Amino acid sequence: AVDLTQITFPYLLFISLVSLMGSVLNSLGRFAAAAATPILLNVTLIAALLLLAGRLETPGHALAWGVAAAGLIQFLWLSAAMARVGMSLRLTWPRLTPRVRELLLLMLPGVIGADTHIVGNRILSMGLEEAGFKVVLLGALPPADEFVKAAVETAADGIMVSSLYGQGELDCRGFRDLCIEAGLEGILLYIGGNLVVGKQDWDSVEKRYKDMGFDRAFPNGTRVEEVVETLDKDFAAGKKAGT
Repeated sequence: AVDLTQITFPYLLFISLVSLMGSVLNSLGRFAAAAATPILLNVTLIAALLLLAGRLETPGHALAWGVAAAGLIQFLWLSAAMARVGMSLRLTWPRLTPRVRELLLLMLPGVIGADTHIVGNRILSMGLEEAGFKVVLLGALPPADEFVKAAVETAADGIMVSSLYGQGELDCRGFRDLCIEAGLEGILLYIGGNLVVGKQDWDSVEKRYKDMGFDRAFPNGTRVEEVVETLDKDFAAGKKAGT
């Protein structure tokens, strides 16, 4: 499988360029050349089987070389079609202009998806560590009882929960009760992220989580500095109250 993947990998480059050139030709009203590219693929695969199947290790290797060759043939075919209409494909190094940087910054959270959860937790942990806090990172998808168990084992002063998929209320019901049962009555409980599905009034969302026993709830996009500042205030207030 590894060998076949290595053989066919160049096809990804060729088919990407073929798609680009096909779009250009279609925009100029030239549809025939791009429409013929699947025919070239099929003809090349048949030829590869007929000519190479008996000479290579397996018929699969013959097809793999046929795919790679088909990508090159399709590329040359559309390059010739582009030349006939006075167009050429010029690839240049991308420039990170201010507009491009802005686009990348705006798209990054949406593109990375679930991985953003892990990266975001790590960024928050680094910010807390830089502020002088000792952090124990549990990672992704631990159930509530694992949070509480880890807090007991490490004698933690606070627990921070992150939720991104909008169903945090279901996951966090009884969280404070679990802490109380474990002897962690005064522990700070923070939660943040996409805590509800859709757009809802934040004051209402925050109230619901505080009613569940969380000391603080933060909306998605809260800066690390704000979390650290709030944590300092809450710990200071706890010391004054003797908790």
